[in-house]
Amino acid sequence: MHIEPFKLEEWLKKREANTKYNLAENCVYAVTLDDFIQITKIDKKQFLSKLCQVKLDYGNIDGGTPILKQAISELYTEILPENILATHGATFANSHLIWSLIEPNDNVIAIYPDYQQFISLPKSFGAEVRILHRDPKKGYSICKEELDALCDNNTKLITLSNPNNPTGALLSLHELKELIEVARKYNTYIICDEVYRHVLQDDQVCPSIADLYEKGISVGSMSKACSMAGIRLGWIATKDKQAMQNIKYHIGYDMSSVGGIKEYIAAIALKYKKALIDRNMSLLRVNLITLDGWLRQNKNHLSYVYPKAGSTVLVFYDYDVPSEKLCSYLYNTTGTLITPGDIFNVPHSFRISYACDHRQLLSGLVCLSEVCEKLNNNPHFFDDINP
Repeated sequence: MHIEPFKLEEWLKKREANTKYNLAENCVYAVTLDDFIQITKIDKKQFLSKLCQVKLDYGNIDGGTPILKQAISELYTEILPENILATHGATFANSHLIWSLIEPNDNVIAIYPDYQQFISLPKSFGAEVRILHRDPKKGYSICKEELDALCDNNTKLITLSNPNNPTGALLSLHELKELIEVARKYNTYIICDEVYRHVLQDDQVCPSIADLYEKGISVGSMSKACSMAGIRLGWIATKDKQAMQNIKYHIGYDMSSVGGIKEYIAAIALKYKKALIDRNMSLLRVNLITLDGWLRQNKNHLSYVYPKAGSTVLVFYDYDVPSEKLCSYLYNTTGTLITPGDIFNVPHSFRISYACDHRQLLSGLVCLSEVCEKLNNNPHFFDDINP
C-alpha cells in the first residue's frame, strides 16, 4: 500500500535529537514522574508501591480499565464509560478511526490546515479527499456554505482538529453547531482531534463534538493538557454504536490493549488534571506574552492570528524565500528548530510552538531575529544558500 511520507514527522525526527532550542515541540514541557508527584501532591511512596504491583501483562483488552474509562468519561458531559476506547496515543486513534470507517471510493472532507493524517491516510485507503481551506484573514473560521458545497451523499467523514494545530484557532459553539448541521444533512461522521480541548487561554473547556453530535467522534490524549506524551495514551469517544463496533472489530488486529502501567498513571493523572492543566497554562501564558511581543516588534514582515487555544501559532512572512529553506538555515546555523509552513501546505509561513521552557523560547527567538535581520538588510540573502 502506498502512503505519502508524513512530512511533519520526517522534518522533526531528522533534527530533534540535536536541537539546541526546540520551538517545534508542541507538547507542553513534559513532566517527569517526580514533577508529576510534586504538582499533584500525591503520596510518592503509595503511588510507586501501587505502580510496582501492576502486572506486566496485556492489561485490560476491552479498551481500558473501568477506572480509566470512568476518568476519561468525566471529561465530557454526554459520554459514558462504555463510549470510550483507550488507545496508544491520539495519533494512533486518528489512524485507527480512518482504517475502521473508510472504504475505497468514500469521500472525506478535511478541514485544513491540520494534521496530515486526515489527508494522506484516507487517500491511501482509496478514498477521495476534498479540502476545505481556513482563511487567516477571516480568523480561520469555517464557512458553512463552502463546507456544504464540498459534501455529497458519498461523504463519509469530516475531519478537523479543534482547537487547531498549527494555528491555535478555536471554533465557537455556534460554528460547531453549523458544522454539525451540514454533517447531519449528509449523515456523515465528524472526527475531531481534541487533544488541546483543555488548553484554552480563557481557562474554559472547548465543547466536544462527541457531546454535541450523535455521530461525533472525539479523539483525546494525555500528551497536551497533562504533559505526558511519553506514556502514549489517548482515546476515542463516541455515542455512535455502529462506529464503536467497527472500531472494536479492527482493534484486535493492531492494538489488543494499551497496558496496565499506562492505564494506572493516566487514571491518577486525570484525577488530578486541574493541577497539571494549571501548571501548563501558567507556562503557556507567560510564553505567549513573550512571543506576541516579539511578533509585534517584527510586524513589518511577520503576521499571525492571535491564538485562542493550544500551544502553537502559524506565522506568515513577506520574505521571498521558501519556508523549508528558511527553517533549515535557522536550524543549521543556530540549532533552533521551528516547523516550515510548507509541511502544512501553507507557503511563506512557519509554525512556532510556545510550549517549551521560557528561557529556551527567548533564546530561539533571538536566533530567529538574527535571520530576519539578515533578510531585512538583504532580501536576496538566501539566493546563494542551499536548502
